[in-house]
Amino acid sequence: MISQCISDLFLLNYPWWIGKGCVLRMFRALRLASLRNISVSAKRFGSTLAFIEAQGDVISSASLSSLTAAKQIGQPITAILLGSNAKNASSALNKIEGLDKILIASNPEFDHNLPEFLSPVISNLINETSYDFTHFITPATAVGKNILPRIGALLDVQPISDIIKVEDSSTFIRPIYAGNALITVKSNDSKKLI
Repeated sequence: MISQCISDLFLLNYPWWIGKGCVLRMFRALRLASLRNISVSAKRFGSTLAFIEAQGDVISSASLSSLTAAKQIGQPITAILLGSNAKNASSALNKIEGLDKILIASNPEFDHNLPEFLSPVISNLINETSYDFTHFITPATAVGKNILPRIGALLDVQPISDIIKVEDSSTFIRPIYAGNALITVKSNDSKKLI
């Protein structure tokens, strides 16, 4: 159709008012094609950052649960380990399937998981354009519940806490009313904090 429009307008030398509808059809088709390319590229480049808690070289069971949720999102997963024992704990993470990268920050400042130190580092990493993180997942532990709202405040994003199921990359199920009811939450934020 586009090639027919171009030949109608330029090769046969029709006046512009005769080929006007053809030009509009051509621009409409080009605009829709460019929008399709944008949506495909947005799906292709997103990835998930998973915060991993470790005590010594042992990964916490809550972190393993959060990695399972990250796999359900269906994007490449990057794990982040912070603390002076992060290199030892990374050997346990290498055995887990589905991880694309493991980021390590071996700094004793991160040993006690203080949110004042963790939140700025993680929020800067999420904002880093070279990684293109669209999701951040943390375990539903005291540390995770402490850093998640702080990261949300730094990024100006609403966190979604205590999910029990991932429907798709933007829809999650979480309990409300002390676990007596379940609610489906859909987030339209470009960065999702879970």
